[in-house]
Amino acid sequence: MKKHQLIYLLPLILASCTSITSSPKEDKHKMEMALHKVRTDIEDVKHDLNTYQIEHHIIEGKIIDLENSITSLTDNKVESQRSQLQQLAQDFAQIGKKISQLTKKQENLIADIRQLTVHANDTTTALQQYKDKISEFEKNILLQNEHISELNKIKKSLTKISSKKDLKKYVVKQGDTLKELAINFKSSVDEIQTLNDLDDDLIKIGQEIMVPIIDAE
Repeated sequence: MKKHQLIYLLPLILASCTSITSSPKEDKHKMEMALHKVRTDIEDVKHDLNTYQIEHHIIEGKIIDLENSITSLTDNKVESQRSQLQQLAQDFAQIGKKISQLTKKQENLIADIRQLTVHANDTTTALQQYKDKISEFEKNILLQNEHISELNKIKKSLTKISSKKDLKKYVVKQGDTLKELAINFKSSVDEIQTLNDLDDDLIKIGQEIMVPIIDAE
C-alpha cells in the first residue's frame, strides 16, 4: 500500500475505534482530542511528503543534466562542472535534512497513535488493524532511509567521476608526505587517499600515486 493511501485510511481506522468504544464522557473527550491531533499531524506529514516528492523530482532532473554535461566535458569546463557537483552535494544535504524532519514527524505520529490505543481496550479487532498499519508505516520509513542511502551512493559516484579528471602520476620522493603533497597539488589528504584507494596516509619512496594537475604545471 502506498504512503498516501495509508494516510487516508488512518482517520477511518481511528473513527471506527471511536464508534466501537463505550467509554465514559471524559474518555471520549480525550479520544476526540487525540483524534484531532492525529489528523493534524497526518495533514502535516502529507504536506511534507508532497514537498519531498517535488524536491526529489528536481534533484533527479539535476542529476540527469549533470550526467549529460559530464559526457561532453572539456578541459576548460572542469571547474564549472565541479562547482555544479558541489551544488548538487548541498542539495543532497538539504533534502537529507528535510527527510530527517519528516521522519521525526512520522515518529511522533506513530507515538500518538500508540497512545490512542490505550483508549480502545474493548476493540480487539480494531487494535490489531492498528498494529498492522503502524508496522506498515514503519516499513515505509525504513524504505525512505534506504532511498537516502541510494542518493548518497549516487553522490559518491558523481564525486568519483569528477575526481578522476585532470590527474597525473607522481613518484614519491624522499621526505614526501601526503599532507605536503596535498598542499603542493592544491588538494587534500582525503582526496589523494580516495584517488589511490589508500587505507591510511602512509606512502613510500618510489611509490606511484595519482595527483591532480595544477595550472602552474
